Amino acid sequence: MDLLPLRGEGWGFRPNRKETAMKAMNIITLLLIIVGGVNWGLVGLFDFDVVAALLGGQDAALQQVVYILVGLSALWQLYPLTRAFQTGEVRPQRYRV
Repeated sequence: MDLLPLRGEGWGFRPNRKETAMKAMNIITLLLIIVGGVNWGLVGLFDFDVVAALLGGQDAALQQVVYILVGLSALWQLYPLTRAFQTGEVRPQRYRV
């Protein structure tokens, strides 16, 4: 992070381009994982595949692309998960009142 003065706020931190790109990628991949999770929940509960219904049926090429992107998003999110464990960001809240 670069230390730069922010207008009207004194000194503050502004993320650099790499951090901004990583944040955007994390948000996009999390949204895709949520879409995939909701889709699997609907398939399990009601045998209804939302992605297939929206994108043209079970054999649609675009549906396959979405499923591949959801899988790649899950793999991408392994990196932030492992970093969180290494830096101590994840702490159990078991005994917190």
